[in-house]
Amino acid sequence: MNFPSTNPISKDAFANAVIKAIKDAGETQTLRYDAEGFCIVIEEDGADLLNLGNAYGEYCGAAPEIRDGIVQRFVRVWFARNSEVPDDYQTAAPHLLPAVRNRGYFEMTKLELERRGIDRPDFPLTILAEHFAVGLVYDLPESIHQIQPSYLETWQVSFEEASIRARANLVAISQEKLGSIIPGVWQSPWRDNHDSARMLLHEYLRQHQVHGDLVVMIPNRDTLLLTGADDETGLSAIAALAEEALQGPRPMNGIALRLDGDAWVPFMPAPEHPDFAKYQLMWVQAIGQDYEEQKELLNDIYETKDEDIFVASFSARQDQETGEVRSYSVWSKDVVSLLPRTDEVFFFVADGENIGEAVARANWSRVVEVAGALLKAKGWYPERYYVDQFPSTAQIELLRVEE
Repeated sequence: MNFPSTNPISKDAFANAVIKAIKDAGETQTLRYDAEGFCIVIEEDGADLLNLGNAYGEYCGAAPEIRDGIVQRFVRVWFARNSEVPDDYQTAAPHLLPAVRNRGYFEMTKLELERRGIDRPDFPLTILAEHFAVGLVYDLPESIHQIQPSYLETWQVSFEEASIRARANLVAISQEKLGSIIPGVWQSPWRDNHDSARMLLHEYLRQHQVHGDLVVMIPNRDTLLLTGADDETGLSAIAALAEEALQGPRPMNGIALRLDGDAWVPFMPAPEHPDFAKYQLMWVQAIGQDYEEQKELLNDIYETKDEDIFVASFSARQDQETGEVRSYSVWSKDVVSLLPRTDEVFFFVADGENIGEAVARANWSRVVEVAGALLKAKGWYPERYYVDQFPSTAQIELLRVEE
C-alpha cells in the first residue's frame, strides 16, 4: 500500500487510501466516502458505515513504520463487521460485555442516522452520571458489535437481564490489579477496549485505599484512572494523566466522576485546588465538542428540511490570570434559535448586517429566573432550548441589574 509516511495526512487522502486498501482486500460492494460524516458508506443501502475518526487519529499519532499495520487492522475490522451475532442467547451470552461511552456518542449516532434519512431504533442503554451512557457489546477478537434492539428481541431477553450477564463477564476478565502510579493513584492495566467499563465494578474499585470518595476519569476506552476526592496530589495526578490520554486514540472526555453511595455523579474539585482550572477546562472542552458536533448535524438536517432555525454556538473564554473558564452563548433578537446551556448568555440586538450590540449579559440561573418561560427544552443531549421570542424590555432591564 502506498500510504503516506509523513504526518499529517489529510482526512480525504486517508479515507481514499483506506477505501483502496479495503477493495484490495476483496470488498466487492461499491464504497463511498462521506466527507461530512468522515466515514465510509456502502453505496447500495447507505446505512452500513464505518467511522474513520479513531483510525485516523491513531494513524496520525503512530510512527511511520507501524502505520501500515494500523490500516491492515482497520481493514480486518471492516470485514469483521459482517461476523454474525448468534441468534441463540446462550451462545452469545459469554461474549457480552457492558460498554461505557460518552453519552454524546449515542446521541450523535442518532442524529447522523436522521441526517441520512434512516429510521432505526435507539440503542438500548442506561444514562450514567449525565454525561456517559452504558450500552452492551458483543466482543470479538477483531471487532466489537454494539447490541441493537433487534438482537434482544431475537434472544427474547431484556436489556436488564443481558446487562447482568455482561457485568458478570466483565468481572471474570478483570482479575488483574490496577497499576499503582503514585501512592493513592491507580491506572487500569488491560488496554482491551473495556478499561472504561471497569468503573461499573464498584466493589472491585473499593478495594483500593483512597482519601475520600472514589474518583475516576476515563479519558479513553483503554484508560481508567482512580484516586480519592480528598487527595489533592492524586487529583492533580489523574488530571495530568487524563489530559495526556485525551490526545491518544479513541478519546472519550475529561469529565471526572465521584462515587456517591452506589451512583457515579459528575465531580469537580474545590475552586481552591491548584488544578481546578484544568478540570474546568477539560469539562468545557468535553461539552463544547458535543455541542459542536451536534450543531453541524442539526444544521445539515434543517438545511435538508428547509427550516430556518439558527443553531447557536457553545463558546468559551479563559481568564489568562486566574485560568477560570466560562462558557457563553448568544441569544439574538428576531432570530429563531436553539440555544446551548452555558455559564453565561449574551443578549444581542442587530443593527444591520453583522453589526449590533449586546444589550445584556447574565448567568444561566438568572436567565432561567427572569426569562425561563421563553426557553423550551428539546430533551436532547447536550440539551438545547428552542427560543422564538426575545426577552421584553423589562426583562432585559432585570438581566442588566445582575450584570
